Parts: sequence; structure tokens; C-alpha cells
Amino acid sequence: MSYKIYSSHGRTMARLPQTKILACRRMVEVATADLYLMGHTHELQATASIYYDVDKKSGKKITSTRHFCLTGSFLNYEGSYAEALCLNPVRTGAPRLTLESKKKDIHISL
Repeated sequence: MSYKIYSSHGRTMARLPQTKILACRRMVEVATADLYLMGHTHELQATASIYYDVDKKSGKKITSTRHFCLTGSFLNYEGSYAEALCLNPVRTGAPRLTLESKKKDIHISL
């Protein structure tokens, strides 16, 4: 099984969790992938969306899923620029990604 993964350091002025993940979701405008990964936001978050695609072999419409993941943070809040900017403290860590080998299935654990 093969997967298309697009990742970027990212750049956004988003301050709210929903606008941070929106910046990641906008990556569909620049690349086609099964999984989109974005850093920079110092947030640990994931979501998915269903879309229609065309099966290359049969030419038929199929349902597919795109996954979006903000890759987390290891920034200590006390004395950081995040504290200086009055950004909300966030949980530190990184996501655990599981890409199944028998069928196309992505699991993201936060």
C-alpha cells in the first residue's frame, strides 16, 4: 500500500485551535495527498474529511479520506515567546501515525 504525504513547516498567524487546523486544511490547494502534516502552530490536533475521487483502474467514483495533522510542540511555555504574546498554553508532544499496510487506512493518535 502506498500513501501520498505532504508536509510543511507552515506559517500562520492563527491563534485559535479551529483556525490553526484550517491553515493545515488549506494545504489541499497546493498538493494532493492522503495525509497533510503541518508544524509551526505549536498545536497537537488532527481531523479528516471525506471526498470523492476516481479509481484509476475502473474509472468509477470512489470515496476517499484526507487526514490533516498539526504536528505538536515541545516548547516550554514559561518564559517563551508564546507566553510573551499571551498565546494559550498547549499540550506538548507529537502525534503517533499508523499507516496500515493491507488497506489504505490512516490512524492518528494524539
